[in-house]
Amino acid sequence: MIALNKKIMKKTTTLIIMLLLLSGALYQPANAQWSPAGKMGSGPIDGCFSFSINGKGYAGGGANGNKFYQYDTTTNAWTLKGNAPGNKIRGWAFSFVVNGKAYVVGGDTTGSFTECAEVWMYDPDSNSWTQKADFAGGPRDAGFSFVINDTAYIGCGFDGAGVWNDMWRYNSMTDSWTALNAVPFGNMLFPATFVLNNKGYVATGEVNTVSSAYEVNTLWMYNPAGDTWTQKADFPGTARQTSFSFVLNGMAYVGGGQAGYVNVYTDMWWYDAITDSWSAAGNTPSSYPAWSTSFAIGNTGYMGTGVYFGTSSLIGTDSFYKYKPVVASAPELATNAIEAGVFPNPATDYINITGTINNKDVTVLDVTGRVVKTFSAGSKQQLYIGDLEPGIYLLKLKTGVKTANIRVIKE
Repeated sequence: MIALNKKIMKKTTTLIIMLLLLSGALYQPANAQWSPAGKMGSGPIDGCFSFSINGKGYAGGGANGNKFYQYDTTTNAWTLKGNAPGNKIRGWAFSFVVNGKAYVVGGDTTGSFTECAEVWMYDPDSNSWTQKADFAGGPRDAGFSFVINDTAYIGCGFDGAGVWNDMWRYNSMTDSWTALNAVPFGNMLFPATFVLNNKGYVATGEVNTVSSAYEVNTLWMYNPAGDTWTQKADFPGTARQTSFSFVLNGMAYVGGGQAGYVNVYTDMWWYDAITDSWSAAGNTPSSYPAWSTSFAIGNTGYMGTGVYFGTSSLIGTDSFYKYKPVVASAPELATNAIEAGVFPNPATDYINITGTINNKDVTVLDVTGRVVKTFSAGSKQQLYIGDLEPGIYLLKLKTGVKTANIRVIKE
């Protein structure tokens, strides 16, 4: 622990693939549109927890609020569902969803360095909260959490006196916590997190040492199989903390945030795990991008609440916005192009590969580059992918000296 002196804290798609086309070239989220997604109803607030279950969005708690709200995509409106768990404000608490139930862990319960270790489970069917075993790492907020294969992971954060670099695994079936290896990127506050292809990612954040604290733009990937971390391509925006994040169409988005408790950022970037690369995704419409909260429903991302730094105080909002990326039209074929199609995409069990060139050799690679399937296809061929784990895969097609890459999302 590092002491801290203060805290301010589709279903059918045909792709025309050109020779050696990069897997994400037709995916242009910068063309997407943001639109309003209602006001939560709390008044200006930041530091909320949020999640989505069964096509509904939920948000609550926060730095100065103890209410709990539900978002309905059909009405584009929010409804008060009651109080945050324990009737406490739950500032900067962890949240995650496992097996259809949501969990809220820790949080600052007064807004004045009063962190707790409580764990509460939310049942959307009964709109009720049940207290579970306390977080074994002790009182905590402002860290990261993600879920891989119905197992939750929590790491780093602030305990009211110092910043941590620990990590824990939660088993919801036994309601128990297990300590894991310490993270390699230091004692960290307010990173952005997401999951792609059954790997957890931690991006940006504020690293605290004995003598200093500074924002970073690093990206680290966690493999639960070996409890190991691998550093990936840096986030290309300015180093920052308190960013929001969500995953859409097998791509991760990170945006907003603040640095130095002075500057706020509205830019957003998307990350492709197959190519380990980032691309610009425009700007958020919110002027309150620090300590905002976010979630995804289907292939639409939502972000809202948050603050910016006024002349003498924080200025906040309870507004939300929604973001839906689009797939751009395919470019005209070059003279040496392979014309190929894949449908449906995303897919669950089978994909169909079509094209004008026969006798294609097809190799399927996972996000790490490991070959998971190979086969030969004629002008039309069905490939079973039901035995693959959900995630992003790359189909490499080859006929003679020509090759092409097609991204496939396995649901």
